[in-house]
Amino acid sequence: MAPHLIIRSGPALLGMVEQEICNQADVFIGTRSGTMTGIVLEERSTASPPHLATELLLGS
Repeated sequence: MAPHLIIRSGPALLGMVEQEICNQADVFIGTRSGTMTGIVLEERSTASPPHLATELLLGS
């Protein structure tokens, strides 16, 4: 898909694409207070098989 099509589709679609990339990545590093981090952690922990390389950064 061409980049201009994603931008025209709006930020909601872009956020879903970013989330799916995080879900499928070999390694995910998120922040403790991030809303998206919580969603990604939930999805990665229930994946089959669960992703083992998931880390949280301590801090804000």
